[in-house]
Amino acid sequence: MEQKTNRLHFIDAIRAWAILMMLQGHFVDGLLDPAFRDPQNGVYSLWLYFRGITAPVFFTVSGFIFTYLLIRVPQTGFENPRIKKGLKRGLQLLLIGYLLRLNLFGLLQGKLYDAFFLVDVLHCIGISIMAIIAVYLLTAKLRKWALPLALSGISIILFLFEPLYSSWTFSALPEGIANYFTRSNGSVFTVIPWVGYTAFGGFLAVLFRRYLSNKNLYSTAIWLSLITGFSLIYFSSPFFYSLYELSGISLFRDIVSNNYLFIRLGDVLIVFAVFMLIRKMLTQPTL
Repeated sequence: MEQKTNRLHFIDAIRAWAILMMLQGHFVDGLLDPAFRDPQNGVYSLWLYFRGITAPVFFTVSGFIFTYLLIRVPQTGFENPRIKKGLKRGLQLLLIGYLLRLNLFGLLQGKLYDAFFLVDVLHCIGISIMAIIAVYLLTAKLRKWALPLALSGISIILFLFEPLYSSWTFSALPEGIANYFTRSNGSVFTVIPWVGYTAFGGFLAVLFRRYLSNKNLYSTAIWLSLITGFSLIYFSSPFFYSLYELSGISLFRDIVSNNYLFIRLGDVLIVFAVFMLIRKMLTQPTL
């Protein structure tokens, strides 16, 4: 079925899994008594770890799906009909994100509370979609490797320099704009670094689209995902610390002290590998 429709069923499954994980994460977190939030408890620790995986997976798969649909059509540049659809979808997500934070009773009193201007998942995905469109348009007339190189470069830069910009408050900007870049005012997710995951998803989408007809696509992708994923999880911190010892650049040491971005990227790749392994099961008819 995959070869006939070119539909990547494992991506649909990852998206569904991420949505369900996000829902159960909020549900359990809201109801779980503090007495059971024991990091020494294996069940709670496992749940907490998988909850931490959810957002990176969701952002990555969102970038993958949008980019895959964007480059699948024969038209390029501004002639691509997905440009208009993507911009519309991005703006819709921004609007929905703000509407969900709107306090109706406050609005009736002519007030907009500070919480209205906080940034969350929907805002970030909306901005991410428009960012991918911008990168696509800027690289449309360049060589074919320009798009994946730009997308992967965005991810690497945002992840590498997170220790630097994470402490910035962007106080020179209006608070509603600053909230897109800093969590100091209460935003849960911010454009930086989370756009890095959607950009990485876009990078993966370009690779899958270009090698879709290759009979070894899945076997190669699974092994590369597993090797790269486990390497990021277990060896990225020692690698950056080695770079710090060799160069004396404090940035590498700071990455090691809170290396959640690269480790979570490794988790994302492991999730992708698992769903690729079971992809044939996902297309089996059910009763």
